[in-house]
Amino acid sequence: MSDASASATPPLVLGMGELLWDVFPDHEAPGGAPANVAFHARQLGLSATVCSRVGDEDRGDRLLHHLESHGIDPRLVQRDPAHDTGTVTVDVNDPEAPAYLIHEDVAWDHVEWTPDLARVLERTRALAFGTLAQRSPTTRETLWRALEALPQEALGVYDVNLRPPWYQKDWIHRSLELASIAKYSVSEDDVLARLFGLSGDSVEANARTLLQRFGLEWVCVTKGGVGSVIVTPDETVQSPGHSHPAVEGADAVGAGDAFTASIIRARLDGWPPDAAGELANRVAALVAAHPGATPDVRDGVDGIREEVRARHGLGD
Repeated sequence: MSDASASATPPLVLGMGELLWDVFPDHEAPGGAPANVAFHARQLGLSATVCSRVGDEDRGDRLLHHLESHGIDPRLVQRDPAHDTGTVTVDVNDPEAPAYLIHEDVAWDHVEWTPDLARVLERTRALAFGTLAQRSPTTRETLWRALEALPQEALGVYDVNLRPPWYQKDWIHRSLELASIAKYSVSEDDVLARLFGLSGDSVEANARTLLQRFGLEWVCVTKGGVGSVIVTPDETVQSPGHSHPAVEGADAVGAGDAFTASIIRARLDGWPPDAAGELANRVAALVAAHPGATPDVRDGVDGIREEVRARHGLGD
């Protein structure tokens, strides 16, 4: 496939699920994993939109403004007069492993199927989603319907992203069936191994079992600062971790979402797994070196992408 930047209209990435405010001890910041993926996909030069639901109040207004001001189409974000905009209380006492208190029965638990969503899906090239939004039957059914309606050539990109107690085996099973790419962290490998009876001796072996069992194209496992592994039907590729000088207040929030967005960009461009892993690790490290889930690091991302392209001899 030719590079996405060569097209007059960049491929569309749809982040579907939670859109919310991350509430830190001293400030609030826009968040929600699928929305973060859309944000970072936009920084990587793709077009992006978000399908979610926010309250009909100031917090909802500000999230819509945040998306629009960063070039992300907000028209699929529904307004809910009965439920508040979602919030997550974030504990960053350990910056490498933030803890999250995810508040219940909020607007993104009630995402509905709409004709506008059906129309956007017709031109979507990658749909990014996770497990958390599936805690609600309404949003879960809308999400699964959207994945079933994706064009055959589009990517369903599932970031497993387990947030106890908000997951069940059948949700994960159905998500893996509907996905073409799965991504999860090494800390989630044990949970998946228990749920699906994986008996591999390594993270890589478990990833290969999932890939084969569910007919996935790629399985990506992140290992924090150590790096990541990408398993495909033909190979297993280890990519080392990277680091960037951290600015004051840096945390790891959003780094995994930047990794996912980078994998989407690389896959749409037809990059091989070794180049995709390097790009994803480096962009994730750049985001982790800044505070919050969606720092503006476009200049850094552009430079990283060009360096990786040159290093791997990839054409324009």
